[in-house]
Amino acid sequence: MEFIERERIIQRDTEKNAKSAMASPNVLAILGVRRSGKSVFSWSLAGDNALYVNFFDERLSAFRSDDFGGF
Repeated sequence: MEFIERERIIQRDTEKNAKSAMASPNVLAILGVRRSGKSVFSWSLAGDNALYVNFFDERLSAFRSDDFGGF
């Protein structure tokens, strides 16, 4: 992933364990204290086949629950 390479993020052993846990049909919850790297960890697990939406982005301020209707 371009972001991971650009920011020189170090892959941790827990990432390898989490990827093996994702192979089964279980729910994977990523928990941690504030600013501990949960988002970067999630992005590294998802790889390039993921969609990320930040609902705190001001450009989505007019987005309403009815807008989900097309999905």
